[in-house]
Amino acid sequence: MRLLFSGAQYFKSEQGNAEKSLGGFMSSTSVPNKKLNAIFSGVSNYNLTNNSQNTLAFFVYNDTATAIANITLETINQNALGVDINYCEWEYSVALPAANGAIEQIGSSFEEPFNANWFDCTSRYEDCNIVLHTAGALGDDFSIFGLLGVLTGNTVLTLQADIIALVNTSDWLRAEPNGETGVYFRSKNVAPTSESTNFVTTGYATIMEDVSLSGGVDNRTILIDTLDPDKAIGLWVKRKVTDNFKTLPPNDDYYDLSTLEVEKKEVVELIFQHD
Repeated sequence: MRLLFSGAQYFKSEQGNAEKSLGGFMSSTSVPNKKLNAIFSGVSNYNLTNNSQNTLAFFVYNDTATAIANITLETINQNALGVDINYCEWEYSVALPAANGAIEQIGSSFEEPFNANWFDCTSRYEDCNIVLHTAGALGDDFSIFGLLGVLTGNTVLTLQADIIALVNTSDWLRAEPNGETGVYFRSKNVAPTSESTNFVTTGYATIMEDVSLSGGVDNRTILIDTLDPDKAIGLWVKRKVTDNFKTLPPNDDYYDLSTLEVEKKEVVELIFQHD
């Protein structure tokens, strides 16, 4: 399965310019993976001031020899220690190609297609934070989230480091420091579990309180039930700048556009899955 640009001069011809991916014919050019500004340009002061939006069109193409069932899409926004830090929100619409293989075409990315049913498929990994209270001793056994570890020191900083190192060996959970006495945990899976930290030790290390993973949202949305070989569907993607930047540091008290990292690298995950 491939994600291809639209806007080709004729069906399956090359077209790799994102600014021209405005619908029409499917190209033969794949959308680059993990390439900065491969689709949308950076967010500018103008975008932030006017809450502007841009719309582009792509094709989800089955390049295999068998039908693909239940193709889904979900979006996961950028997050820092449990706080969503994205400046944009995303909406999508599926377009079924006409007999000639084309979908509706718009004149510029500032327009929207007439025939679009927009949906939001934003998901979120569940997460939580703990605060460390007292340190244990070198060699003490401990467990957290059911994982077993051994303390390598007798300070809160080594306790923090040992918890992070242990959790990051897990295939379903990640951890990172939150200040000098905190640890932030985030699931690697979208499906919520509400798993508790359940910190236990043979020594004297303590945390302020056990907490549970929370805030997870599984909003996977089916794009099409079955996509036959050598067939495609159109996918409109709309990016809208929101007012979220006004609530983020350094603008949480009084936002000032001059202090914003307006050309910041904003990470958003588009996750396609199928049976």
